[in-house]
Amino acid sequence: MVANRDLKFMRHATSRPVFCLLAVAAGFHAPSAAAQSVFVPAEARDVVNSISVTGRVVPAESSEISPARDMVISKFLVVPGETVKKGQKLAEIDITSVASELKYLKPYREVAARNVQLTEINLKVAQERLERTTTLAGKGIVKGNDLDRAKGDASSARRGYEQSLAQLAEIENKLKEVDQKLAEIALVSPQDGYVAQMAVDPRQMTGIYRARSGSVLARIDRPGTYLMRVKMADRDFLRLGEFPRCEVRLPYTDPLPCAVNPPSGIPERSPQSVSAVFPVSATFKFTARNIPMGIEGVLKLAAGTAQKRLLIPWNAVEVEPGKTFVRKKDAEKNQRTEVRLGWRDGYHVEVLDGLKEGELVEAKVWPPVKVKI
Repeated sequence: MVANRDLKFMRHATSRPVFCLLAVAAGFHAPSAAAQSVFVPAEARDVVNSISVTGRVVPAESSEISPARDMVISKFLVVPGETVKKGQKLAEIDITSVASELKYLKPYREVAARNVQLTEINLKVAQERLERTTTLAGKGIVKGNDLDRAKGDASSARRGYEQSLAQLAEIENKLKEVDQKLAEIALVSPQDGYVAQMAVDPRQMTGIYRARSGSVLARIDRPGTYLMRVKMADRDFLRLGEFPRCEVRLPYTDPLPCAVNPPSGIPERSPQSVSAVFPVSATFKFTARNIPMGIEGVLKLAAGTAQKRLLIPWNAVEVEPGKTFVRKKDAEKNQRTEVRLGWRDGYHVEVLDGLKEGELVEAKVWPPVKVKI
């Protein structure tokens, strides 16, 4: 702990309010402010060997609802966060144009179907007459003209029957197209899950909502399993299996364990191959109750706890090529002690040799800079 007397330089007595900017990053300071020195003790304490990376949460299983054609939605039937079942209707669609086609085609199909029945009956009658006429002509009872007439009637009846069939098939195809339109504009849930995202909040919707073809109207997520997607820089790189513990920390939740065996997306380094293109995208899986999608969290990977490591602030270290030094308190002016360093983060560094617990070392800090507004 730093004694109060070492922090006196940070207090500025003034009768006017000022805004202060404190540069605390090691190796950086405001050009107009001179560095100050404080003495801090070398402390021996436990250190968790870990690394933290910020990432975004996405569902492991998700389905997007997108219309295949432009449509008008008169009413949404679900709200974000609501649980839905597979096949459940999500919205009321204005089908005025499709309904007009149905109103025209359904009675037309009934007429065409009756026409097929009548022409089929006519065809059967004409074929029977042709058979009788053919038999009587063979016995010389009827003349050849009667046989030709019977053949012509049968041929005409067949053409009429085939035309009525083609007409009915055309109407059936149009009805199938209308059914396809209805299927494309029907908004139903493709899976069990919950509504994680909607294009518009139904509770704030007034009037109609015009949806464009291909736009995402809603996303249905299957609850329980999520992915944390992160990008890892070279300094964050991990060898597979090196960090056995993994947890995800989200706002307002307890830490959640995640899978790291192995994390997908991180290339494995070896002594023979140490090159990789950074940043590397990696995905970690974890389970939780329903959480908002797209929320940012912190992925923490821990390799274990190092016992009683001797630590000093990083800004107490002076670096030269191949060597590192500290300045001890009560030592002769400008006398430096060479130290050997180990583990480090952005704030502290482990001293492996050259310093003892409790010894005070000089650390450079920069006082607040007054900025007149």
